[in-house]
Amino acid sequence: MYTHTGKRSFQHPIVIDMIGVNIKQTLVALNDGNYCNQIIWVSEGRMTVCIENKQILLEKGMGIFVPPNTPIEYFPSDNKPLRTSWFTFTNASHLLEYHKISGYFVFKAPEWAESSLEELHDYAIACISPTLLAAEGFRYLARLLDMIHPSPPERVDEINNYLKKNFFKQLSLDDIAEHFKTDKYSLCRLYKNKTGTTIMNKLKKIRIYQARQLLWQSPMSIEEIARICGYMDTSYFIKSFKEVTGHTPKKYRERVTRTNK
Repeated sequence: MYTHTGKRSFQHPIVIDMIGVNIKQTLVALNDGNYCNQIIWVSEGRMTVCIENKQILLEKGMGIFVPPNTPIEYFPSDNKPLRTSWFTFTNASHLLEYHKISGYFVFKAPEWAESSLEELHDYAIACISPTLLAAEGFRYLARLLDMIHPSPPERVDEINNYLKKNFFKQLSLDDIAEHFKTDKYSLCRLYKNKTGTTIMNKLKKIRIYQARQLLWQSPMSIEEIARICGYMDTSYFIKSFKEVTGHTPKKYRERVTRTNK
């Protein structure tokens, strides 16, 4: 087992405190929690975790992230051997904030997690540079968190995805704001600040992109394409199409048909 024995430097992005493997995991009860973050998963057997008045059963390959000062108790779930892999660390606040991690969570460990942890353990034993160890530890944790706790999508990404999935509907700002459970003024302000454009302008570009594909790939009439792309008024569709592409739908179809002959 690796245990950090030197002076901790809070200038490093992460400090790996301990890395270990318990071949025969027994009862661990931390009534006041740990002073550092802990990640532990089950390599063999089954483990019961008691945390925040909940009892969680972890099967092989399942693990739990536990933040500092969180009371926790874990032990074998049956009489069969329980093998666990774990490491503890301090700092890494920016990485945890990026993933919006504030409390415990259960995860499925990727296949490479244990072998890579063994490599990190051996590196920590041999390494004489706290800075290099911090770099390797941060790389390992960043890769692991990207797999087990992907960062939630930004609200702008969520809005764009919603528009792409619903461009054919008669969408208003009120409809979009209601979907995201906010008011349209706040939503529009956020989107404009992040992208420099408006939500409705983005919707128009998505619709026109779809219309361009249909004009090129299908024999449907301009009126049909307009309706499919969310425009009930064909004249308004033609106007919007020309604003984005510089051509009317008819001229665009003639142009792409001629080019692809």
